[in-house]
Amino acid sequence: MPEKKQIIIAVIPKLDNAIFDQVKVSATEAAKELGIILTWEAPTSNDWKKQKELIENLIIYKVDGILISCNDAVMLKEPINEAIKAGIKVGTFDSDCPGSERAFYIGTDNEKAGKVCAETMKSLFEKAKKTPDKIVVLSG
Repeated sequence: MPEKKQIIIAVIPKLDNAIFDQVKVSATEAAKELGIILTWEAPTSNDWKKQKELIENLIIYKVDGILISCNDAVMLKEPINEAIKAGIKVGTFDSDCPGSERAFYIGTDNEKAGKVCAETMKSLFEKAKKTPDKIVVLSG
């Protein structure tokens, strides 16, 4: 009886940055629990060309899946579709590639998050029986 091939999933964040550290930790823990091999392919610059090169290499290595946070949805559409044609399952996270044939996207609904934040702030002011003079929205 032939030995069962171990599943290999490659994760490609936008770049090698502390912002994605929690993603790496969580993905590594999930891979251990699921008994799969996870490879973290983080580019050193925020460049779609490097992500394209990584996808092309992963096609050659015949990984089973790719999860990518796209630096450029337009430019990565073709490489993602090439990976899919090669039989690799592809999903996106954080930054999508909606024009591609990717299987899924996992991300934040910023509109819904903003609404929840505004409603929460309003209820906190009402609870404290205060009316704000000014509200400032800060963004990173």
